[in-house]
Amino acid sequence: MWIKMLPFIIIMIVSMLLTISANSWFTAWIGLEINLMAMIPVLILTKGQESPEPAIKYFLIQALGSSSMVFFILLMKTQLFNNPVTSLMLSSSLLLKSGVAPLHFWFPSMIEDSSWMACFYLMTVQKIAPITLMVTNLPSSIILASAVLSVVVGSLGGLNQTSLKKIMAYSSITHLGWILSSLHLNNYLFMMYNLTYWMLVLSIINPLDKLNLMNLNQITNMNSNMFIKSLIMFNFLSMGGLPPFMGFLPKLLVIQAMIQNSMSLISSLMVIMTLLTLFYYIKIVITIMTDQPPFNKTNNPTIPMISNYPMMVISTSSIGLFPLASLLFYSF
Repeated sequence: MWIKMLPFIIIMIVSMLLTISANSWFTAWIGLEINLMAMIPVLILTKGQESPEPAIKYFLIQALGSSSMVFFILLMKTQLFNNPVTSLMLSSSLLLKSGVAPLHFWFPSMIEDSSWMACFYLMTVQKIAPITLMVTNLPSSIILASAVLSVVVGSLGGLNQTSLKKIMAYSSITHLGWILSSLHLNNYLFMMYNLTYWMLVLSIINPLDKLNLMNLNQITNMNSNMFIKSLIMFNFLSMGGLPPFMGFLPKLLVIQAMIQNSMSLISSLMVIMTLLTLFYYIKIVITIMTDQPPFNKTNNPTIPMISNYPMMVISTSSIGLFPLASLLFYSF
């Protein structure tokens, strides 16, 4: 399966770099379209995908965003329609393509219908090109407003969810607000936050994919020892940015940079709303740690036992390396 998807993944990465390095709107649009065409086979070929509905939905949303983007770019090229309203409409098309609030309505349902590995690409690689275009071409007021709104929507939207995919989708919207803020401040923070976030997402999605877990209730059926449950638990807490886990470090650096740039009010609001995300992460942690009767005796996924305890103990000797240890264990 990986061999089949590898060419499309390479094309996605190359088209993303093409869009980021583009010096004209036409080249950026070409990169976005190549990226779209490469993502559709990935949505279809990923393991566990039973219908082409996610690919069709993704194509329609991205095609709508691309067509509106081209239309408003052509309007901006004419002196008659070159005004702030046209710039705002152009930003709306990029917001739609990236799934940033307030045009995030398609993203949770898209994640819900996709396989776990397709969710990883949708939450990570596919976000870089459109948000880079947003930050480099749109006013800073729109960027900061979208970042704050994404944090608010992602924090509140995941509170009453029981689907693990929707929880990860709203968590991705929250992190997307932080990524926008980091890219608005400087490129170093953007790269560091993205690398950390990608590792955390893969560390969580990989075991959930192996176990075929879709709902919060299924977590109570895991037949495993406390060490492996703790490994998954720490990954979720790290995703929430709880110190001293690895996910806390990039958030701390972004907060410090925002305070140095006289953005204390925005950073305070983002921190307060991000604390709400810990509620549904802690809900998952409580479900993992408490021994409750299983809701469904017939669907009881199991986690294989650790075959090499010394390697795992060394890998998890540092609290910040729990996501890396999870990746190593579930990959081999």
